[in-house]
Amino acid sequence: MSEQFEIIVENTAEALLFELANYSQEKLRQHRKRKRLDGDNQQGEIHEQSEEDDLEDLLSKQMPTVPGPLLTGLYFIFGQTLVSALPLVDREMVSVLTCPKGRSLIQVIGDTGRMYTLLPKGNFCDCEAYKFRVVKAEALMCKHVLAARIAIALDAYLKKDITDKEYQTILCHQELDMIAANTC
Repeated sequence: MSEQFEIIVENTAEALLFELANYSQEKLRQHRKRKRLDGDNQQGEIHEQSEEDDLEDLLSKQMPTVPGPLLTGLYFIFGQTLVSALPLVDREMVSVLTCPKGRSLIQVIGDTGRMYTLLPKGNFCDCEAYKFRVVKAEALMCKHVLAARIAIALDAYLKKDITDKEYQTILCHQELDMIAANTC
């Protein structure tokens, strides 16, 4: 692929993921409005619910379907990687860990049960697909990174609070695992 074409594809991928996030937020707004109207009709008053409760309700009971053109665009860009990433999102295998200082990590449990730790704005994963497909520019990202991006766009991930010490420990273990894997 030419460098210009790669830039166009990457920008298109980012635009599609951004559009997915916008679509998800609009569906959440519609869900809240319907819920408030239902509450007004049934009890004459609005019951306030936290944003997190609202979102859990939406995702567990009324997960919106992604519009066909958006899904087609994502498939056109990501192909089989998208097909492999969607079940990880669906099975809630993506978690965002946040420490008190506001730093975050993403953990994705792969099909084999192995945990992959990712940085929120990064495109790096230590899986085999990343080494053999992404590095060689055969794919934009591996299924773990794509699952994380989709889960974040749909706000369909598990949220975990961790301490600053746990954050450091996770990063250190990740580094040691990568060193060990490269020396064996």
